[in-house]
Order: sequence, then structure tokens, then C-alpha cells
Amino acid sequence: MSLVLLDIGASSKKFAQLFRKFNSSLNITYLCGEPEWKRRWNGESCPNKILTVHAKYSDFGVKDSSLSILTLNASHPMRPPFGIEEEAARTLRPGTGIFISAHPVGSHPNISNKYFSPVTFTRRVGECCSESYSATFDGTYGTFIQKSVCGMNFGDTMQLLYPASPTIQSRLIELGLPEELRVRNSSYCYSGMDAFPSIMVWMRNMETV
Repeated sequence: MSLVLLDIGASSKKFAQLFRKFNSSLNITYLCGEPEWKRRWNGESCPNKILTVHAKYSDFGVKDSSLSILTLNASHPMRPPFGIEEEAARTLRPGTGIFISAHPVGSHPNISNKYFSPVTFTRRVGECCSESYSATFDGTYGTFIQKSVCGMNFGDTMQLLYPASPTIQSRLIELGLPEELRVRNSSYCYSGMDAFPSIMVWMRNMETV
């Protein structure tokens, strides 16, 4: 089954390239969305290709129920992702689509339970640990996610290796240094904060918009 991933607020192809590298067994069309980019996605499946497309938080520019995975990484605090819940509900496939938010200091959008349910995941596949609704990043490339999936031809679970975006990688490097060695401007607006990056996941339920 062909999947479609939209990285909203992408700024570049870097995150999509990392995601493809660590999930090479999945058949995914990658869309990197920014308001400045002109191309509109025509709905065509382009497995393992990365396309830059015109997309805003409040208007993804894709058809209803066309996305399998929506990713949001390091949204800027001065440009919050207004309208993203409504667009995620409209464009993610009911019952199977997942929305993944990762942020350098754990500032995630407010997602109601009207159209979404939080997904439990483990920090690392095969590792004995308790399930939770959020987790801190472990190392440079983040965490494994394991979730129950219905109707996606992955059997009982789908396993993703979710990479840290370049901004989150920078944040992890900064936090790994002793206080006296930290370059406080390396994470720009997050300088001076001690909060760690975190990740949250929701699944689109079967309710219609």
C-alpha cells in the first residue's frame, strides 16, 4: 500500500531525506510543505520521491483523506501552527492516518479528542520500557514508534524510526554539553531554556469532519 507523508513547515528536504533513509522499507511519497513553494501536489503517487509543495498550516493544499502521515517539527513560537488540527483532521486518512509532532522544547499544538486519539509508543522497539504518550529523544535520531494499525497492510503494528530534525539535532548537541560550554545561540529562540525535545503522536479516528 502506498503511503503519503506531508512534512508541514519543512523549510527544506533534510528531514524527509532522514525519514526515508531510516524507513527505506516503507513505500512512501514524501511531500515537504512551505507557503513559499509554488508546486501543487496533483495526488499522484511517487514512491520514495521527495517533492516540495505549496502548503500552509491552515491549508495543506491536498485532497481530503489523502495523507497517511503528517509530521510537524520545530514550529516557531512566533508563528504558531494555527489551523493545523482542522487541516490534519480533513486530510489524514480516517482510522489510520497519524500526526507526529516533535519540538525542541516540547511545545506541541493543542489537539482535541474530537477527531484524534493519542497513540502510545515505546522509546525503542524491542526495549523493555513502559508505554507513554510522550517521550524524550534518545540520541541524535530520536525514537522508534510502535503503534497498532488497522487497514494499512502492516499486520498488527507499524514501526517507524522517527529522525530528529536538524533544529532538534542542534538542540540535543547543545543540551549534551556542560553548562559552561554551551553555545546559547545554537538553538536560536530556545537559547537559555533547559527543556528537552519531545515527541507526541495522534491517530485520526473514524469521525468525519
